[in-house]
Amino acid sequence: MGLSLKRALKRAIAERGPLSFRDFMELALYHPEHGYYTSGAVRTGRAGHFMTSAELDPSFGQLWSRGLEQVWKSCGRPDPFHVVEIGGGEGGFAAAILEATTVPFSYRLVERVEEVERRQRRRLSHFTSVSWSRSLDEIAPGSAHLVLAVEVLDNLPVHVIERVGGVVREIYVDESLEEIPGTISRPELESFGDHLGNSERCEVGLDAIQMAINMAGLVERGVVGFIDYGYEGPGRQTLVSYSGAGPSTDLLAAAGERDITAHVNWDTIGFALREDGLKVSGPMPQAQVLRALGAAELDRRLRDSHAAALAAGQGANAVRALSRRHALRALLDEGGLGGLQVVAGYRGITRPPWL
Repeated sequence: MGLSLKRALKRAIAERGPLSFRDFMELALYHPEHGYYTSGAVRTGRAGHFMTSAELDPSFGQLWSRGLEQVWKSCGRPDPFHVVEIGGGEGGFAAAILEATTVPFSYRLVERVEEVERRQRRRLSHFTSVSWSRSLDEIAPGSAHLVLAVEVLDNLPVHVIERVGGVVREIYVDESLEEIPGTISRPELESFGDHLGNSERCEVGLDAIQMAINMAGLVERGVVGFIDYGYEGPGRQTLVSYSGAGPSTDLLAAAGERDITAHVNWDTIGFALREDGLKVSGPMPQAQVLRALGAAELDRRLRDSHAAALAAGQGANAVRALSRRHALRALLDEGGLGGLQVVAGYRGITRPPWL
């Protein structure tokens, strides 16, 4: 654990008392100076700790550009077509989409980390239709046609609850940076523990639910979409910590130096969207959606490019095409990135074909 973050955590606990695990996770990931994502270091892609679909290869964004075009048509081909992407990472998804389509976009990235925004601006500097916001609060309700969160919800802080002796308790972190049980911090957490047996735990993603509600509020006619790791059914225990050294279940160690992630409970997200009046589709495996968006056709084009480059003696181009084919296969591997799940809510439009 970084010394500066450790001091910040201990100071917060001294001032406020033990932190709920949710508040600990918030500081570990998003402390203004020392959080894992806010420190300014590159966390995704080949220079980071883990690979996302968007950074693996432009194929991901190119295929999704077809999905966006379908939403645009379902919305009546508005000009401009207002797209909002939350937490765009290093900008790979936006870059691939904007390169691949002629849809008249107004593309807004919502990025809370200043240094990440600077890198996004450099990468997307040649596009004139891109703008930035710090939060969803800066965007007018009902003004967007498509709002996307790609591998975002699993990085929002979660509460951890457990049932002990018939009572639902919440997990806190004390001044020794150790777990302790305590009373629940919010009354709505109680019902999420109804299914738990004695000494069983689960996570409750109230922040993810609230983000889904806020995203839905931006769309009067269009789609709200999520791509993430998740599950259906009662709450589970899925928390894990990641770094370049691999995964760990020791969530309190090396805070600020490791990612902390929890799978999304799609039942809670779907319920929130339906309560707001949206129809909901999914969860569907990402691989299934990418195939529906033309993955086989893209693979054939890359295969033909590889063969043509070999025939012309263009070794570098041949290697590039082959590498992209391998990346596309990784995106379709349901044991890996293809196992990410897609959930979407829509209203005021006909259902886009990929849904």
